[in-house]
Amino acid sequence: MRKQSTIAVLLLASIATMMVANPGMPTVVNSLEDDAASDTTKMDSLQKAIWKHNKVVDDSIRLDSINRKKSGGIDAPVNYQADDSLVYDAHSKVAHLYGNSNVKYENMDLTSDRISMDLDKSNVRASGTADSTEEGGVKGKPVFKMGSDTYDTDTIKFNFKSKKALINNVYTEQQDGFLTGMKSKRDSSGVIYLQHGRYTTCDDPHPDFYISLSRAKMRPGKDVVFGPAYLVVCDVPMPLAIPYGFFPFTKSYSSGFIMPTYGDETARGFYLRDGGYYFAMNDKWDLKLLGEIYTKGSWGISAASNYRKRYKYSGSFYFSYQDTKNGDKGMPDFTEQESFKIQWSHRQDSKANPFSSLSASVNFATSSYERNNLNSLYNPQTMTQSTRTSSVSWSTNFSSIGMSLSSTANLSQNMRDSSIAMTLPDLNISISRFYPFRRKKMVGDEKWYEKIAMSYTGHISNSITPMVNIVSTIAASIITIALYGWRKWAPLNSIYLNTRPWFTLFWVICLTIGSSIPLTAALDATGLQLPEIYKQMFKGMMHNDMGFIAIGVLVPIAEEMVFRGAILRRLLDITGNEKRWIAIVTSAALFGLVHGNMLQGLNAFALGLLLGWMYVRTGSIIPGVVYHWVNNSTAVLLYRIMPQSADMQFADFFGGDMKRVALAMLFSLMIFGASLFQLNQRLQKPQQ
Repeated sequence: MRKQSTIAVLLLASIATMMVANPGMPTVVNSLEDDAASDTTKMDSLQKAIWKHNKVVDDSIRLDSINRKKSGGIDAPVNYQADDSLVYDAHSKVAHLYGNSNVKYENMDLTSDRISMDLDKSNVRASGTADSTEEGGVKGKPVFKMGSDTYDTDTIKFNFKSKKALINNVYTEQQDGFLTGMKSKRDSSGVIYLQHGRYTTCDDPHPDFYISLSRAKMRPGKDVVFGPAYLVVCDVPMPLAIPYGFFPFTKSYSSGFIMPTYGDETARGFYLRDGGYYFAMNDKWDLKLLGEIYTKGSWGISAASNYRKRYKYSGSFYFSYQDTKNGDKGMPDFTEQESFKIQWSHRQDSKANPFSSLSASVNFATSSYERNNLNSLYNPQTMTQSTRTSSVSWSTNFSSIGMSLSSTANLSQNMRDSSIAMTLPDLNISISRFYPFRRKKMVGDEKWYEKIAMSYTGHISNSITPMVNIVSTIAASIITIALYGWRKWAPLNSIYLNTRPWFTLFWVICLTIGSSIPLTAALDATGLQLPEIYKQMFKGMMHNDMGFIAIGVLVPIAEEMVFRGAILRRLLDITGNEKRWIAIVTSAALFGLVHGNMLQGLNAFALGLLLGWMYVRTGSIIPGVVYHWVNNSTAVLLYRIMPQSADMQFADFFGGDMKRVALAMLFSLMIFGASLFQLNQRLQKPQQ
């Protein structure tokens, strides 16, 4: 057998020699590309034997482990350097770098005082060196960079192939916040998973305040999502915990919580202030709700909004209310003050309408506001301000007839004696010179009467009287109803009325009656009083017969069209059905703010929640109008029957007998509960 094999090999060798010596003989190419293209049907027996032999040889070489490429090797060079020394352990095949060492691989950059590399396993480990002279007792802690993200750590272990890392005591900055974690893991996509972490906006290594995170997931440049967390102030855990939350890092507008600031004020005690929630409604407007609370009972709320429509208008609105308590309750030096501030700025772009403009600069505050506000308490310029001025101006021009209209309202407030000088909107009318008798087509000489020119300038001033208030309220309501209906800002249709919801509207009336007594009692319990100027205005209007038409009939329709038919409808388009309560609460808050005082504002806010709920359930303002009609008409009729009711407290209607008050409350709540139950079953959108 061996002999036959030897003869065969010699024979093949001689044949191969002959092929090389004789260029005329055909050559068989031994390659993978030509292998697939080889056609054995066109070969003779000798060529086919040579082709099969070469193929067997090539396959055996291809299976050789030496020539086979290593699977899973690193794909880029690793650059490294060390200031002190480099020691290679041949037994473990690990390289050790000492003294300000650096390792670079693709977009990874690792700097530390000590680095160990195992290229066979594609691992690198870094740590600092113990040094009592350095801050924290460690010199050259690792600094790990991956792309645009930077992490300060105590120790880190990184794998070149998987791009995963195990990190101890990581510290990183994300946008305006700082994030730390005792134990952390980094996956291949760059997401960091932390245990026992904390998040803060304080840049001090030992922050004054932070949110302690049990577990967290950080997506660089996107957000931090965390599980159970609580607030820590001055290393003292606070009873403010949440089961879940997140902090967005995106540069685009997004809603989220606003972290409060803390401190200690001599008269009011320890405080948390300027904390709340930011609503990113859309690119055109936003809303920020903030609150403050003090350990001695003081509190405050504020709302701020900015709006802008390119080439149209821009502006901002701010409202703040403070309930300030100084001293200890029950002591002779105890004082309580209520104060508020309203600011509104509106600017119209000249490109929006060259023939009409509207501008406003409103800055109104009670005399005690600046003394009770911490932002202005230590501001000498604000504290010494003696006057505040507000103005709203409007103008329009009818170029075709040469007429212009302008109106301005001004308010000047003396902060020293709390006096107010107000100029109600005055109307200025101007018609430029025109020739009423001049012919359109001039033929012949100009007649003497054609030279007659006319112009007009008029000025209309206002004064406050009950009748003026009634007429202006009626006029404003009619204009609002007509404008919102004509421009379809509040679409009106009879779809809901076609369902004949008469029994449903009966329960709406019952809901109004059932909610009036509990709401009145709750407002009385707050101790709030209607400002005297509002009290005198309402007395004058309700005393007149036309006041019922204004307050009881027209105002409910106008307000429902604006706040539910227009504002709430638009907010629902923005928030969607899943977040409809955000839209309801926002519209109710705006409904309360426009009333201009705290007592009416709280009442309007509570009513706005019910009215918004009914609108969402039905898609119609009819239930809200009915509720509004009954509520306002009841107030007017009660005043006409009992004029002294405007100055009475709720308990005074029952002679101060608290038992009768409690029975009235119980009876009203029973009506309210039954009505709410019935409406929850009956309120629904009509079938299209």
